This record gives sequence, structure tokens and C-alpha cells, in this order.
Amino acid sequence: MDEIYKITSTERVQLLEKKLAVQLTELKSEIEEQGALQRTTNRVYSSVQMPKDIYYFRREKELALKKTLQVAESKSFVVQADIMQRELESCLRREYTPENLPLLLLQKQVGYIMQEYNDALQRAERLSVARENFLMGKTVLLT
Repeated sequence: MDEIYKITSTERVQLLEKKLAVQLTELKSEIEEQGALQRTTNRVYSSVQMPKDIYYFRREKELALKKTLQVAESKSFVVQADIMQRELESCLRREYTPENLPLLLLQKQVGYIMQEYNDALQRAERLSVARENFLMGKTVLLT
């Protein structure tokens, strides 16, 4: 993004930045003169924070502008006529054609075969229980 768009400042913005720099230096000197800073062994303690430098605010402005330049991709253009044309084509298309009819018939046959297979499995399970009871000598009353 930095290569595409270079953030520049107009003369008015540069003038405002110069005024801000002057005001910041005046504020710093006033804070130091008022004695709000208490100096103790090479450290400065204060309840008042020293104002930031002009370069800090310039960098903050650049970051804010770069963030606003980041735009999401636009949505694709939708033509209502194209949508209606696709719906018309799908309505005119046959559901059953000579190409897909054998597959549909095969699906129904496989369904019947699977039903018969599952039925045979259930019968085999019931018969195995009855055979086991017969071999063990248990009498089971069927109702």
C-alpha cells in the first residue's frame, strides 16, 4: 500500500503541523518552568505527562490514513437478466433424459436389493437365537 499511495501534506497541513510543534515546545517548557516535574536521581516523576513530539502525531496521522485506505473487495456485479435466464434454462431442462434414466433405475433396484439384504440379516439373527436355544435345550414359547 505504501508503494501505491504516498501520503502527502498540503501547505495548510504543513502550517498546522508547524503551529502544533511550536505549541508542543511551549507546553513542554511551561511544564518544566512550573515545576510540575520533580527530579530525583536522574529520573523524572510527574502526574502530568510530557506532550508527545510532532513526529509522533505525524506518524499517527499516516497510520490512520493508511487504515482508511484499506478497502474490502467490491461485491460482484449481479445482472437480474442473467439470473432469470439461468432459471428459465433450468425449468426447460428435462429432469429425466435417456442418459440419466438407466442410473435412476439402477438406484431404485439397489434400494430394493438393500431392503431385501437387511431383511435377510434380521431373519438370520432371529434364527440364530432360536437355533442356539434349541441346541441348549431351552424351550421358548413363541407368541
